Amino acid sequence: MIAAHNLNYRRNTGAVRAAHPSISRFLTRDEVFSLVGESYPALWSWMKSGQFPLPRVIGKGERRSPVRWLESEVAEWMASRAVRRPKGMRAEYKPKGK
Repeated sequence: MIAAHNLNYRRNTGAVRAAHPSISRFLTRDEVFSLVGESYPALWSWMKSGQFPLPRVIGKGERRSPVRWLESEVAEWMASRAVRRPKGMRAEYKPKGK
């Protein structure tokens, strides 16, 4: 029963996202680690200092309730990171041939 529910949920969320592109999906802790490439202690430190999006509680709000991050907020955070240019690179990058 649970597997069928998960399959239907996945099917329906794709349709909902297609109809409402502004709706973001929830990311698990492992998905966030994979995207950001940092450990939980680093993320925890950034969250405490307001430098990283806070997760949402998706359970009953109890102490051990699962939390998830909004994909759109994590993507926005990633896009906001400064770009580091190698030494000697011009201020403006222009691809060859353009």
